[in-house]
Amino acid sequence: MDMGFEIQLSEIFDNYGMSLDNIQFIMASATFPSKVLSIARKYIKKPIVIKLPKEENATNKNIEQIVKYIKTIDKNDELLNILREFDFNNDKIIIFGNRKATCNDLSDLLYQNNLKSGVLHSDKAQATRQGILDKFFKGYLKILIATDVAARGLDLPHVKLVINYDMPENIDDYLHRIGRTGRIGEGGTAITFINESSLPSVLSELRSTLEE
Repeated sequence: MDMGFEIQLSEIFDNYGMSLDNIQFIMASATFPSKVLSIARKYIKKPIVIKLPKEENATNKNIEQIVKYIKTIDKNDELLNILREFDFNNDKIIIFGNRKATCNDLSDLLYQNNLKSGVLHSDKAQATRQGILDKFFKGYLKILIATDVAARGLDLPHVKLVINYDMPENIDDYLHRIGRTGRIGEGGTAITFINESSLPSVLSELRSTLEE
């Protein structure tokens, strides 16, 4: 399961289910895929689902969304141009890639251009991940390169820009990624690279999201 917490939830409910009968559970998410809903229906008695109205559930209006058509061969140059123009004084950037190898390659690219970054993906040990997040949170690192492991459940201050180096493979991941900026009433920008390799179905959903 791509959310990464199904095993842990199953262990809690399966091992302590009898002692949890009188406890109220609340599951909240910016998006609520069918996989998450199935967990609620499996383990929670008579779950009540509360959804915001569509007009209230649109993308955060504090986030400026920019979509750029960039050929694969030109993506690195465009990324470097954006980073060179960015004011790193107090603000930070998260760059999302779809593959672990992509994130590692981008870190090498930035290092070669005198830009220090931290890399976060599932091949990193938990202690290493936490160390990178601590440095990013405290501002010792200004650039975080990550897969979708950093798209959910993190509230990182002063992220002014999110760059989708790769367009995610579903619209829920897009919404979670760009939601790392524009938090607590602050403004933010999300730049997304698309090209011929982007999935047409996701691009269609992206267009609907932007129109909404």
